[in-house]
Amino acid sequence: MKLITECIVTVFYIGRLPIAPGTWASMAATFCWFIFFRNLDASILPILISIIFFIGLFFTHRLLKTI
Repeated sequence: MKLITECIVTVFYIGRLPIAPGTWASMAATFCWFIFFRNLDASILPILISIIFFIGLFFTHRLLKTI
């Protein structure tokens, strides 16, 4: 379970890159958004963003408890 938690929190270890990890993670998120969600209905967007936010919050809390 720790491996899954680290993959989600670090966006498949992009967040652990030594140079500009936030920039690379933003580019990966933009790419994923373009590929998977570009045809998404605008009324579903706030719900989806909330779900993704709370999943990230849950796994971040879980990872911080192990440190």
